[in-house]
Parts: sequence; structure tokens; C-alpha cells
Amino acid sequence: MLFSGKGRHRRPGKRAQPRQQAPGTGHGTYTVEPGDLLGEIAEAHGTTWQRVYPDNSSTVGDDADLILPGQKLQAG
Repeated sequence: MLFSGKGRHRRPGKRAQPRQQAPGTGHGTYTVEPGDLLGEIAEAHGTTWQRVYPDNSSTVGDDADLILPGQKLQAG
């Protein structure tokens, strides 16, 4: 289970790195890796989890604290 970083859940170690912008989308894309937090992914793309989550709720589901490796998210 991975956490959004919106609450007290934090993990030590690497921080999410921004990915290249998807052609024609105007958004950066990110593939979730083990240990990632939605909040850290958002921060790496210059935004917040509160802005990233609505665009990705169909992928993430109802719980912003639960993201899974391999999920492809729009960020930034």
C-alpha cells in the first residue's frame, strides 16, 4: 500500500522525479513506482495532491492514500 502523503504517512528514501510531458496532453505523466506517495509525485511536478487527485480519481479510486505501482497518472 502506498500513501498520498496528504496525512501523516511519509516514507524515507527516494523522492518522485517528474517524467516527460505526454505529447499533445499538456500534462506530465508519471508511472507509480513502489514506495511512491501521491503528494511527492505532485510536488515533483510543481503541484499538490489535491490538484492531481481529481484528474486521476478514475485510476486511483476513492482512496487518495492508496496508489499502486504501475498506475499511470497525469501530473502537473
